Amino acid sequence: MPITLQGLSQTITGFQTQGNLLRKAMILAVEKERHDIFAQSQLLVPVDTGALRGSGETPPVTVSGTMIHAEITYGNTAVQYAVPQHERTDFFHTHGEAKYLERPLLAAAEGYARRLGIFLKAAGAL
Repeated sequence: MPITLQGLSQTITGFQTQGNLLRKAMILAVEKERHDIFAQSQLLVPVDTGALRGSGETPPVTVSGTMIHAEITYGNTAVQYAVPQHERTDFFHTHGEAKYLERPLLAAAEGYARRLGIFLKAAGAL
C-alpha cells in the first residue's frame, strides 16, 4: 500500500525559513555579546596616552558553515605593548588593570547560554 506525504515541500520550506531566522538571530546574539564584552574591556584598559584603549577593535563577525567567529583585538603596529599590558599583573596602572579583556570575557561566559536563549526567544527564533 503506497503512502503519500502531502505538504512535505511546505514543511521543508518552513524548516529552512526557521533555520535562516535562527542563524541570523545567532549572529546578532554573538555581536551583542561581543559588544558588551568590548564595552566592559574599554573600562578596564590601562590608560597612559590613550593609544592602547584607542587600538581596541571589533572586526566584523564572520560565518563559516556552522561557526560564528567574533573577535576583539587590542594593539597594532603603533601599539605593540598590548599583550604585556594585558598579561603582566605586576605592572602598576593609575587607570585600568591587567587582564582587561580576559576578565570581561570570563564574566560574560557565566550566564551566556541563558542570555543566548532569551535573545533567541525574543527574536522569534525559538
